[in-house]
Amino acid sequence: MDSPFRSLLHTNTVPSDADCDRIRTLLHRSRKQVEDLSRKIHDMGRQLDDLTRQRDDLTQYIDAHFALVSPARRLPQDIIRAIFVACMPSTRNAVMSPDDSPLLLCQICSAWRQLALTTPQLWASLHIVVPSPSKINQLTQTVGSWLSRSGIVPLSISMVTSSSYPTFDDINIDHDLTELLSLLADMTSRWHRIRMIPPAFSSFKPLSHLSAADFPILKTLSIGSSSLFGVASVESSPWQSLSLLTAPNLRSVSISSGYDFAHLQLPWTQLTHLSIDGTPYVWPRPFNIQDAITVMQRCLNLRTCGFILAETADPSVPLAPVCLPYLWHLSLVDDMGDLEADRLFTKLSLPNLRSLKYTCVSIPIFHTPRHIFLPSLERLSLNVSGLESSHLIESLRLLPLLIDLELVRDPVLASAPGTTMSLPDPDFLARLIPHSTSPLCPNLRRLHLSHFRALSDETILAFIRARTTSVSDAGPVARLERIVVQLARESTSNLAAALEEVIAGGLQLSLEYSSPPSFQKYSPWENAEEKDLV
Repeated sequence: MDSPFRSLLHTNTVPSDADCDRIRTLLHRSRKQVEDLSRKIHDMGRQLDDLTRQRDDLTQYIDAHFALVSPARRLPQDIIRAIFVACMPSTRNAVMSPDDSPLLLCQICSAWRQLALTTPQLWASLHIVVPSPSKINQLTQTVGSWLSRSGIVPLSISMVTSSSYPTFDDINIDHDLTELLSLLADMTSRWHRIRMIPPAFSSFKPLSHLSAADFPILKTLSIGSSSLFGVASVESSPWQSLSLLTAPNLRSVSISSGYDFAHLQLPWTQLTHLSIDGTPYVWPRPFNIQDAITVMQRCLNLRTCGFILAETADPSVPLAPVCLPYLWHLSLVDDMGDLEADRLFTKLSLPNLRSLKYTCVSIPIFHTPRHIFLPSLERLSLNVSGLESSHLIESLRLLPLLIDLELVRDPVLASAPGTTMSLPDPDFLARLIPHSTSPLCPNLRRLHLSHFRALSDETILAFIRARTTSVSDAGPVARLERIVVQLARESTSNLAAALEEVIAGGLQLSLEYSSPPSFQKYSPWENAEEKDLV
């Protein structure tokens, strides 16, 4: 707007008294216009609020009537039940929480709540966390109510001990869990998948009177204990009194070590999965490769297998050779180092092994156990402390069929003579960039790197481009489909932006950076405020 005082506006000039009078006269009319406009805005606002209210009322009216003819309201009950069953967790049992199915499904509406409560499949899955003794009676009642809705459906139940459970000296463990275990024991004819890790071995007493015939459809069993409380001796098996280990249809067993496996009664020949935890800080008799050989000789039909080796076997005792013709996945946690693993694998014949997970983090091993790298492997997961990069590269050359590779921790450079300190190799991934007609891991399609510190963004970018944009379908190298990188450092570039075209072409990319621990910076304001010492 034009003003006779334009030259004075937005300056520090002090107007004269006459100018001040003229300014006040000039603004009188403008201020009245502002008041008129404000009044009109207020009136229009009231009209707008009224129209909005009418619109909202009409929308609610329409929505309420549309709900009557919605497709969901007209779905047949059997379809709704099938949808509810599909909403159940597929990799674990249902949790007793309103945020998880089936309790979550009971909160939609009263009609669907009734459907959920009368669908037995929803209540045949249950994860139980044993609370403090004061809450076990309430938990038992809840479990009874839950399972009463499961009808005759086979049961999948897991029971673990809460970390809040008190020390064993303060409670009577047997008395606390007797009612809960007795409740579950009444349903053993429907046990199908069971995982139980109660506070102590003695907690299993309510099951000791049962026979193998009481578990006719039990197929998967995982049992352990949070402690050795109640074990009479190390040499005797704490599980020998449990007939569920001899269930006629048992196929998968995960069990804790701590005793002589020679006397353990299991349907060895029919097992297709076996996992044994021999951790020494939980069990007084650790599991070793001699035990592994003994067990494998009995389980020739295994498809998947996992061991935790926590003791060095007597080198003077020869190991018998074992052939597992159907085994396709093996998981090995080795606390004894590469020599024990190599010694074990020299006695194993695994013609169908396609997947291997090997972990050895308690001690640096520097060299990979050479015999674990079987040419048939398609998936390899390594979590090894102190593994030298050069040895890993040599081992990967033995795996031409490898499709899926997971590495936890940086491979390291060879230590200098006279020193024991090894630095992470920043150029390890560059070795996987194809440069010749015989590239390393030519069939690699999925790569997962975690806890890497020295790997640079530039090397990651070069690797991805070499395995994607520079790869032809008919070439000697497979196209990378998925890469996950978790770096223990801050980001130095925007890799996702640089790879937009590759991602659009189908590459699944996941990058995670974790900042190093922050330290307080110097500040001249530090402790400037005076405070009393007390």
